[in-house]
Amino acid sequence: MDQSPNLNLPYLSAAQSQKHVTLNEALRMLDALVQCAVESVLTSPPAAPADGDAYLVDASATGDWAEKDTQIAAWQDGAWAFFTPAAGWIAWNRADEELLVFDGSAWTTVVGPFDTLGISTSADATNRLALASPASLFTHAGAGHQLKINKADEASTASLLYQTAWSGRAEMGLSGNDDFSVKVSANGTDWFEAMVIESAAGANQGNVGLGSNIPGAALHIAREIPRIMLEDTNGGTDADRSWELVGSFTTATGDSKFQIKNSGAGFGSGGVALDLEKDPSSVGRAAFFGLTRSDSVLFTTANLVAAASDGIRFEFNNLSASGMSVFRAAYVDEVTPSNRTDASQKAFVADNNGDEVFLVTMGGDVGLSGLLRLTPRLTGDLPAAASSTGYLALVDDGSGNLSLRVSNGTSWVSAALS
Repeated sequence: MDQSPNLNLPYLSAAQSQKHVTLNEALRMLDALVQCAVESVLTSPPAAPADGDAYLVDASATGDWAEKDTQIAAWQDGAWAFFTPAAGWIAWNRADEELLVFDGSAWTTVVGPFDTLGISTSADATNRLALASPASLFTHAGAGHQLKINKADEASTASLLYQTAWSGRAEMGLSGNDDFSVKVSANGTDWFEAMVIESAAGANQGNVGLGSNIPGAALHIAREIPRIMLEDTNGGTDADRSWELVGSFTTATGDSKFQIKNSGAGFGSGGVALDLEKDPSSVGRAAFFGLTRSDSVLFTTANLVAAASDGIRFEFNNLSASGMSVFRAAYVDEVTPSNRTDASQKAFVADNNGDEVFLVTMGGDVGLSGLLRLTPRLTGDLPAAASSTGYLALVDDGSGNLSLRVSNGTSWVSAALS
């Protein structure tokens, strides 16, 4: 064997003459290959190389480098010397400031792209980048910073998955479509889609669904037990604290509303309700639901109030230049249900002075201060007496003669007072 096995350096033979020639050839090879650094990767020789400069010959090389692809070309003693690399050889590329390694067929960068990379842990074919660390830091390079998760198409998933002992507990991102969603799971198998934000362009874009994956409104809440709680935790230090539903329309047909809808049976079979609750110990505080309109002429309010006197009432007030009318549904004690039979608890309509004009007590008594106006009904239009016991009607006999009648359960009889 007349060459070394790795770098192919020539050996000196025992009876060789001019041994210095062979030795100098080996030294030149060592000078080019040991601590190898190339100026750049080129397809053709540079015009004026300096003695000792080395280059990597790129694919489809031309000129003096033709058919020398992937070899190391070194300018030595006024001529090009070529060295065929073996798998595992490394070289520093001064032009690109990167370390290259020969894989047996091509030169590639040592710093990526890697098929897998594990830092303090092992990566695999699925988790190609794996890190075991108390924390990870992503910071800016002078301005902003974005973490980008890209997927191939709408049906694929781009998300962040949070796990406990390698079992999923929460996931947020684009899961199987382009709507942003947040999902939670108690066991990593059964998932509940807690929130969805619709992405499709149009009137529904940006709609938020809580418990609904197809939000049909700006905020769509769908739950088996749909309870919403708005709590003021400020401790009563601010003069004005509220949650507002505001509608703005430019046409007369515009409507702003807060709708509580039962799409199934009525209240008697488990319907929907608006529940306003106050702390029973806070007798001096009120919880109310107000509907208001105000301008220079008219001010109207409708309030459902848990009042300072520890009762509940419904009020409708209409204040205008022409006067005031008030409707109040009686106080209903929150603590002692038996008090609901108390005659002092009543619904009434008040006049401008706040005096009761019409009232109905919780005991069922009716009071009227003023005139009672009944609309006449033809005799043939009266309901059956058997189903109208106690009903009072102003009856027209068809000739304009009016009489007051009451149903006794058998017939409609005169109710004239003697």
